[in-house]
Amino acid sequence: MRHILIIFSIFLFIFIIISCAKKSSDDSKTSSSDSTSLCNPTCSGLVAHYNFNGNFNNVISDNYHAIDNSSSPTLVNDRNGNGSSAYQFDGIDDYLYVDNVSDLKLSEGSFSLVTWIKVTGFHDYNYTGSDGRKWTQSDIFSTDSNLSTIIEFGRWDDFAENFAQIGFKTDVTDWELNSNIANVWVNGYYNQYFHLSAVFDRNNKKLFVYVDSNKLGDKSWIGETIDPITKFHFGINARWLHAKLIGIIDDFQVYNKALTQEEVLELYKSTYF
Repeated sequence: MRHILIIFSIFLFIFIIISCAKKSSDDSKTSSSDSTSLCNPTCSGLVAHYNFNGNFNNVISDNYHAIDNSSSPTLVNDRNGNGSSAYQFDGIDDYLYVDNVSDLKLSEGSFSLVTWIKVTGFHDYNYTGSDGRKWTQSDIFSTDSNLSTIIEFGRWDDFAENFAQIGFKTDVTDWELNSNIANVWVNGYYNQYFHLSAVFDRNNKKLFVYVDSNKLGDKSWIGETIDPITKFHFGINARWLHAKLIGIIDDFQVYNKALTQEEVLELYKSTYF
């Protein structure tokens, strides 16, 4: 009887060890699964990525490389202090453009524009409000000369230095159709880096603006079509050729889908860019 108890005790001990090992393995699998990233390191749908690490190339393919104007922006440190990893635009004659992006067919579906940007100055926009205030602006990104899409950063001249408006505009047939402009007033983002995501969600007919992953604005979109997007311009309003960017672009990504807020958050937190 004593021998039987000893044998039973040994088997019980082995069973407990095996059970504990299995639980540890399961916990490890759960932990690994829980930490799975939506965007590792980029989200699905990325069609162009300009990290500006020493050149203007699209780093994910051999197509859609940017070209400088006769005057090139200046290589500077990026937001993390890495040398020659961002471009500074002087607001005079610096800008970049990408020819012939028609085959991306962005205007036929949803798309998202994501960038790390630092705006350090404004231009007089030659517009005076009814109250006598003057509008000043720096343009970050635009598409074709018809301005089917543009991202602007501006403010009234009498506003506090760091209080400004981000405008994300998507045209239908008339550039003055204000129903397709998502304007967001922000405080504290002038003269410092911030993460900007502009999302055009065709399925839900919405424009979204996220700043540092926070959704600060959305606007219902009216219309059925957008003028074709055939070019990208960095640092310039491609229609009026004024209000050129005074500031730095660290990174710029283009997606052929509407990013979710969860995906925007992951891109904001990412150390890959």
